[in-house]
Amino acid sequence: MKRSFARGALLMLLMAASATATTLRRLTLEQVVEGSSEIMVATVTRTTAVADDGPRELIFTNVELGSLDVWSGEIADATVSYRFAGGTVGGRTLHVPGVPKLVPGTRYVLFLDAEADWLCPTVGWIQGCYELRRDAKTGVTYVRDSGGRLVYGFAAGLPVLKPSTKRPRALTEVEFQVEVTRSLEAIARRAAELEKKRGAKDTDGASDSEDAPPSKTDASKSQPPPANRQDDDR
Repeated sequence: MKRSFARGALLMLLMAASATATTLRRLTLEQVVEGSSEIMVATVTRTTAVADDGPRELIFTNVELGSLDVWSGEIADATVSYRFAGGTVGGRTLHVPGVPKLVPGTRYVLFLDAEADWLCPTVGWIQGCYELRRDAKTGVTYVRDSGGRLVYGFAAGLPVLKPSTKRPRALTEVEFQVEVTRSLEAIARRAAELEKKRGAKDTDGASDSEDAPPSKTDASKSQPPPANRQDDDR
């Protein structure tokens, strides 16, 4: 009975995850950056798949990260750990479409959301995970998407996965960091402009309030009270 319930729960999770993965809203790089509380380059030092303690017996993989290079956010620890849905425990395997599968010894650029949903901590799931792979011949580190495909740049904020005359060479780690920095700067400029507009609006509102003529109610309050009717009769 318990095993049957667990299988049912896993099936429901897979159905929900599949639906989510196929309907993931496509995000631009700037949207991924804006949704991130931390952006870092990190190497996967260890992965451990565990079954959830709850009655659903779902499988999650704890991913430990080291050699951190933080591009945005504040991380004081030398190593961090995150949990991703999916993995293999005791011969049972759970694969959740859209959740990146991080491999030990591999280096990634991760866009992480501290308030992400319980299935995946990266922004936009696979959209918030890029692999860094060093070319053995040139020694240059190039950027790949979570599926291992080379990224040749970004067009309209979306990754370009094929070379062209305009982008004949894949994006390097340094160039990718420049793209992310530009996005961070654009987000900061928008926030500053919005704050400036709000401040101007508040100032204009206060000025209009000071210059406005007194209302009838306020004028009546400033007039002396009428004489008592009993005094008039006298």
